[in-house]
Amino acid sequence: MLRAAPSAAAAPLAGGVSVIYYRFKSGLSWDAVRISGSALSVRDLKAAIRDKCGLTGADYDLQLSAEDGKVYSSDAELLQEFTQVLVARTPRLEAPGSSRRYSSKHRQRSKSPQRQNCYQSEASPFHETKQQQEEELAMMEGLTEDEKLDFIIRQSTQKYDSVRFRSQQPRPDGPPPAGYTCNRCRVSGQHWARQCPGLTDCSGNRLDPARVQRPSGIPSDFLQILPTKVDGAYLMKDGRYAVPKMDA
Repeated sequence: MLRAAPSAAAAPLAGGVSVIYYRFKSGLSWDAVRISGSALSVRDLKAAIRDKCGLTGADYDLQLSAEDGKVYSSDAELLQEFTQVLVARTPRLEAPGSSRRYSSKHRQRSKSPQRQNCYQSEASPFHETKQQQEEELAMMEGLTEDEKLDFIIRQSTQKYDSVRFRSQQPRPDGPPPAGYTCNRCRVSGQHWARQCPGLTDCSGNRLDPARVQRPSGIPSDFLQILPTKVDGAYLMKDGRYAVPKMDA
């Protein structure tokens, strides 16, 4: 299917302005780039099209071609005024300078003595020094094959003991802040979760937190305090039970 070429392509614009017409292969309309002389290089035309269309991506390039299929592969090639070109976006294998920047940073990181594999550090349970290996071999001397096998199993178990992988961060002491809420009993500012005594009501009865109903979202003015527990009652923060006044 033939597309209509720009009507002004056959003659200069008014005022003697020279242009080069272009159209994206995915588009239908033609546009023009004004040039100061009688010709423009492919490189400058690509830059002008990028600037006019607001194309700022660096991961693709613009490919210019004639309507007969000829591709302008050389950026230094000159295009005469009133030339009609087709524009297509083509992926760029690597952004300009990105490979060099990545390679230089990668080399600097690999040479840095501070960046070491965590499994190769002396504190890692997977790393054994040569002295430790010699000590283990010395301890296996004089043992039978079964005893050596038991010794290897015990050593492997000690290396991967969960105690060696536990966090050694200190636990906070003293009373918790006012904004701290225990995730077990939902009481704020009284104790830490590891010190939770459990959920109790005003009578001292221990309750299951999963079965306790809280009056979340219900104003206290709409609740009626009860002297004893009834089915469907809500547990207040002070341990008393309450139900909505409309149900009392």
